[in-house]
Amino acid sequence: MKIPIFLFCFFVIESLCTAQSTIYHPFPTSNSIWREQLGTYQCSCKDYQHFISGDTLINGLVYQKIRRSGANLAENIQGFCTSQIVNHFNEYIGAYRNDSLNKKVYMVLADSVNEYLLYDFDLKLWDTLHQTLLCGPGLELYAISVDSILIGNEFRRRIGFGPVQFFPNYMNGHFIEGIGTECGLMGNMGGLSFPFECCTSLLCFKQNNQTLYPDTNYVCNQVITAIENPDENINFKIMPVPVRQFATIDFLYKFSEAQILVTDIYGEIIARINHVHSLDRLDFRSISNGLYFVTLTNRNQTIARTRIIKMK
Repeated sequence: MKIPIFLFCFFVIESLCTAQSTIYHPFPTSNSIWREQLGTYQCSCKDYQHFISGDTLINGLVYQKIRRSGANLAENIQGFCTSQIVNHFNEYIGAYRNDSLNKKVYMVLADSVNEYLLYDFDLKLWDTLHQTLLCGPGLELYAISVDSILIGNEFRRRIGFGPVQFFPNYMNGHFIEGIGTECGLMGNMGGLSFPFECCTSLLCFKQNNQTLYPDTNYVCNQVITAIENPDENINFKIMPVPVRQFATIDFLYKFSEAQILVTDIYGEIIARINHVHSLDRLDFRSISNGLYFVTLTNRNQTIARTRIIKMK
C-alpha cells in the first residue's frame, strides 16, 4: 500500500501546484507602483517609480496611463552613481492594456499612436520570445524555464528567459505575471538583458498600498518629487535657501510651539525637532547634502510643508 499512497500524494501535490500557476493574473488597472533604480557605473543614474495615473481611450480600447517620476542622480569622479540629486522629473511614458484572454499586455508609447506587444505570458517552455518593446529583432531569447512564484498570497506564473546556447549557466531574468520583470515594468529601460555596468532593477512592487514584490515585509517607499500642498510656502518658510549649517524657521500660525519633521525623498524621517517656535534657529549640520521635505506639525496634525536643499 505504500507505493499507491505515495503516488496519490505526489499527484495531489502536482495538481495543486499546477492549479496555483494556471490562474492568469493581468496587470493592475489602478493604485500600483513599480519602484525602480537605474545605475551602477557610467550610467544615466536615476531613482524613480512607474505608476498608474488613470485610464484613457485609444482607438476605442481602454488603456492604463503610465507616468515615471523620480530623481536624476550625479556620478562621482570614478563614474559610479551617487545619492546626490541633480533634478527631478515627472513624465508620461505611455499606456498599456490587458488582453487577458490571450495572456498578453500591449502598450502605446507617449510619442506614438501605434500599439506594440509588451508582454506575452502565454509562452511555453523553449518558445522563442516574440519581438516586443522589450525584445528587439536581433535578440535571440527563449523561454528556458516556466514555473510559479508566490506573490502576496497567490502564485503567479514566472517565465525565465535567456539565450539557449548558454543554458543552464546564463539567464537574463524572468517575466512575472502582473508585474513585469526583475528589471522593472519596462525592462532594462527598453531591453531584457542585464548590461555589464549599467542596468535597471525593480526594487519593489506595490498594489493598493500593499507591497507584493519582493515580499510583503519589504518597505516600498516612493521617491517624493513634489510637496502635497502647493500653497504651503505662503505661511511657512525656512531661510536661507539653500541651507548650509543653520536655518531660521518662520511660520505665521497662531500656536505657541510646534514640531518639525525632516524627511528624505523616500519619506524616511531624518530629523525630528520638538518644541519649535517661529523664528527659531535650527541646526542642520548633521544632515547630508540633498533634497529634503520639512513638515510643520502641531498636536500630531500636519500644518504645512516645504522643501529645502542642504549644501555644505
